[in-house]
Amino acid sequence: MNLSFLKQVFGFLESERLQFLVRGFLSITTLNQFRAKEKENYFFIALFDWFSHLGFVGEATQERLIRELQPTLVRFVANYENEPKEGDCLSIFDQRYFGYLKHSEYLYDSQSGVMVERMEQDPVTIIVCNLRELLKRTLNRVDQVGVNHAK
Repeated sequence: MNLSFLKQVFGFLESERLQFLVRGFLSITTLNQFRAKEKENYFFIALFDWFSHLGFVGEATQERLIRELQPTLVRFVANYENEPKEGDCLSIFDQRYFGYLKHSEYLYDSQSGVMVERMEQDPVTIIVCNLRELLKRTLNRVDQVGVNHAK
C-alpha cells in the first residue's frame, strides 16, 4: 500500500499513525488486500483522520469505538449508494459519549469503555459527523489525489 498517497489524502494523520492504521488496525500488508475492501478501508481511515482533526479523542478510544461500531459501519459503506440519505451520523456528546444516529439504542461511554443505554444527563456539547458526506468527500479526494499522483 502506498502510504505517501494515503498521506496526501488524509492530511490530519501523522505518517506513523497512518502506517499503524493500515498495517495494524486494518491488518493490510498488500495492495490487493487494500483493494478488496477499498471503499471500506478509505472510510475507516477517514474516520480516524476526522478524529485527529478534532484533537481530543485519544487513539485508544478511537480504536475501541471503531471496533465496537465496525459491523454497523461496514453495512453503512456497503449500502452507501442504496440507503436513505439521512441519519448516518456519528455524534459525540460532551467529549465522552459516542453514538451512531441510526442506532441510537446505545452509546459508547469512553470513560468506562462500555456501551450504555443513555447518558447520565443531557449533553451540553454535541459534535456530529455526517458519515455519508465524509465518505463522499473521501472518495472524491482519493480520485483527485490519484489523478495528480499519476502525473
